[in-house]
Amino acid sequence: MDLIETKNALNIVKDDLIAKVDELTGEKELLREEADRLRNAKSSLKERVAALEEDNKSLREETEKLKAHLKAQQGGDDDDGSVPVSQRKRFTRVEMARILMERNEYKERLMELQDAVRYAELLRASRDRPDVGASDSRRTGGSGVWGL
Repeated sequence: MDLIETKNALNIVKDDLIAKVDELTGEKELLREEADRLRNAKSSLKERVAALEEDNKSLREETEKLKAHLKAQQGGDDDDGSVPVSQRKRFTRVEMARILMERNEYKERLMELQDAVRYAELLRASRDRPDVGASDSRRTGGSGVWGL
């Protein structure tokens, strides 16, 4: 009788262990799929970051060109320093209005480009926060082991 009870107890333990192995195997497969999905998301985000950094670089270069152009236009007026004031060329109101309008357009374009650069920097800074991994670990109830 004692042997039968021991055999039954061992069968129960064996069945529990088999169920636990099945459960762990399923969990392992889910975690493997999640890891693959996160790797794919990470690679696509890296590609997006590279594209945004390239855009940022080109915008910075364009900003520098516009700054140099604006500086050249503003600095070009001082070349007549050796000519007396009475002999300098004078601008008509129409010419001065056109020059001021062009200057304002260049300033507006410069501000737009600076805003674009700030936005690109903001996007680059936002990639440093692990929002993707945190939302997935909250959903699965995990401890964040897979939060890449």
